[in-house]
Parts: sequence; structure tokens; C-alpha cells
Amino acid sequence: MNPSTKKSLFLVLKLALAFGLVFWLFKSGKIDLTQVIIFFKSPKMLTLNFLVWFCSPVLLGAWRLHLILTKLNFSMRFRTTAAYQGI
Repeated sequence: MNPSTKKSLFLVLKLALAFGLVFWLFKSGKIDLTQVIIFFKSPKMLTLNFLVWFCSPVLLGAWRLHLILTKLNFSMRFRTTAAYQGI
């Protein structure tokens, strides 16, 4: 079996396992989708969650890069560093 076929087969197995676990969680009642309604009732909550879970890691990474560059005597504004991180 060549490496690309092996990688593809491994990917299919991982996806099947992931879908199987999600299906099992729904079937057993361990996932409660009624809690998702809070996002539709309060857009502020959705915005806050987006900022916390998606923007915070990028800003922390930008701050870390800025500190590293400062220690290496590279003069760069934080705003520019954040742009390099993806904001």
C-alpha cells in the first residue's frame, strides 16, 4: 500500500470515528441542542463567545510574537504584529 492511500484510509477512519461518536452523543441524549437557542435570543452572547474563543488566541499569539521580537531588538508596533498573526 503506497503512502498516499494509507493516509487517505487513515483520514476516512478518523472521520468515521468522529461522526460515529457525534451520532452516539446525539442518540444517547448527552448533547442538548436546546442550549443553542440562547445565541438566537441574545446576539450579544454570540458576539462575546466569538471574541473569546476566536479572537483571544490570535491576540495572545500576537502579544507573544511582539514580546519575542522586542527581545530580539526588532522594532515593530503591536498592531503590525497582530496583522501578521491574522487580524
